[in-house]
Amino acid sequence: MVRTKDPFWKKKKDTEGIIWKQNAYKGERCFLIGTGSSLLFERDLARTEPEFTMTCNGLFKWDGMPFQPRVHTMIDHPAFPLWQDDIESLDTFRVAGLRQGWPTDTPKWQRVLQRRDKALADGNWGGYDEEFTWCAGRANVMWTLLAQLAYWWGFSPVYVLGMDGWADHAPLIHCYEVQDHLLGKLDRTPSAVTGRTELSTRRAIPVVRRIYEENGREIINLNPNSFTKGLPVSTLADVL
Repeated sequence: MVRTKDPFWKKKKDTEGIIWKQNAYKGERCFLIGTGSSLLFERDLARTEPEFTMTCNGLFKWDGMPFQPRVHTMIDHPAFPLWQDDIESLDTFRVAGLRQGWPTDTPKWQRVLQRRDKALADGNWGGYDEEFTWCAGRANVMWTLLAQLAYWWGFSPVYVLGMDGWADHAPLIHCYEVQDHLLGKLDRTPSAVTGRTELSTRRAIPVVRRIYEENGREIINLNPNSFTKGLPVSTLADVL
């Protein structure tokens, strides 16, 4: 459910000005924002409002998000039909990364084909072609859809926020679930990462970094305490 009491999520953004074209934003920087609980401690997050920001999946459920992103993405997760109406009520450009034949009607979304036959972890990449598709597999949406979309649009540097990774036996709590976790209502996030997803993600991150660097692009993790390893790190305060 969208937290309508938070005025920032209802603040108008220039979403009609989004250019859906390869390299439309070549050389500009953007911020990819995940759903990790580290966002609760990111004091400078509000300062990214003027930037080109892209969010994903359930972040719209978090009361603490201080502004509405330029772009919100969603993949073919079982939650898609449950969250669709709430996301469509937001004034943001919406990208749906869906597999071929996905039954959900999406006239209010920019729909992009998920290539399930070409896993990112195996070295495939969807940011090269004029018509954008994305290589999936079981890796996290940040490294699959968002990283490839930012590349296709031409962004560099690309900064990553809210990607906490996971420690062994960690609860994997999303930022919008922390309150329930602290109140004892939630022991572990419902979308707990499986071993297969974890392995695919660990294999995918070096692919993302290699492709960015080989093509003169930068992608940087702004959570230096993240358990997600394999990218150059900095802090949000240092890049603003």
